[in-house]
Amino acid sequence: MSSVLDELLAAARLRVAADRRAASLSTLRRDALRLPTARRFEAAIRAGDRIAVIGEVKRASPSEGSLAGATDLSAIARRYAAGGAVALSVLTEPTRFGGRDDDLAAVARIGLPVLRKDFVTDPYAVWQARLLGADAVLLIVRALDAATLRACLEAAGEAGIDALVEVHDSADLERALGVDATLIGANARDLDTLEIDRDAAAHLVRAAHAAGATVVAESGLRGPADGAAAVAAGADGVLVGTSLLRADDPEHAVRALAAIGRAEPRPLPPPVPLYPRVKVCGTRTPAAVRAAVSSDADMIGFVVDAASPRAVTAKRVRELAAPLTGRPRPVLVMRSASFDETSAAMRDSGVDGVQLAGHTAPPTWLARLPGEGPRIGVVHDPSAARDAIGSVEAWLTAGATHVLL
Repeated sequence: MSSVLDELLAAARLRVAADRRAASLSTLRRDALRLPTARRFEAAIRAGDRIAVIGEVKRASPSEGSLAGATDLSAIARRYAAGGAVALSVLTEPTRFGGRDDDLAAVARIGLPVLRKDFVTDPYAVWQARLLGADAVLLIVRALDAATLRACLEAAGEAGIDALVEVHDSADLERALGVDATLIGANARDLDTLEIDRDAAAHLVRAAHAAGATVVAESGLRGPADGAAAVAAGADGVLVGTSLLRADDPEHAVRALAAIGRAEPRPLPPPVPLYPRVKVCGTRTPAAVRAAVSSDADMIGFVVDAASPRAVTAKRVRELAAPLTGRPRPVLVMRSASFDETSAAMRDSGVDGVQLAGHTAPPTWLARLPGEGPRIGVVHDPSAARDAIGSVEAWLTAGATHVLL
């Protein structure tokens, strides 16, 4: 006998097959890559000192049936936003949830990062989500074989959106971590039986948090007490739908959840620049400086590590950097340097920007450096994306303005 999940996946495959006849994958990719940069869904959840609330809108669900009053989903979503939700989730699955693609497009216009909640069966649906205005897409581990899960994650990366990788048991979590997922949803609801097991979900939250993932607790969250329990287990955010939709005042219900503090606040990420920042490095001659300036570089790196074949002295940097005013900013590139060595190089060169390589962790003295120039931390060869994210956060907390991977 087929489960609810089996039925939903079969329906999703039929929809994708029909959609492919109307528009090819290459057409979707071409159109999606022309869109402006997506909003930062995972960053909105991971950062801050309060739990991140993802408010979900849907018209129905297999466990609850039709949700009375869930007609103008964008109006409900606006009330979530007013209550302090940092992101939104929209069910677009039509057969059991009554969802519509138009619902996602309407909610995306509110301005918060938006997750397309549907049953993805291949990368085609990832590109569809991007075109509809989604900033993230749901990938259910048990719905995808290993190759398809990896392909969908890669498609999300290419499309510039995040993937919420949903797990329900330890085997799911092992697979999610194996493909280097950074944003993991621990679903307390078994999609085969629709039963809720909060204790099992809390175990998954703890394990995913320990692995360095950004963790979202999903399903069965009825109010602040459940939200606080999720935070205690290590969740960065909660995805809440039915209880908010049934609340007399959804805005107040979101506000009560959003007031829950985190045990481990994380720094806010720097804003996304309008264009990629470019640093020209290893500069040793006036001609190279002029070339960097004429090429509109943002920063020019001068290597003052004596062991480097591109090294120059701090005195020579002073001469080379003398003509620079405004942009590009000069930066001293150092390796495994102490505070005294860094300070001396900055003093002798007259350059207050520095890039610090060779440190396994950010030096505790970073914020004590003089001046207001760039402070670039270097992350060396992380074993996984989750490790890289943790290292970036450590540098930002220590006072870095930029991080070089």
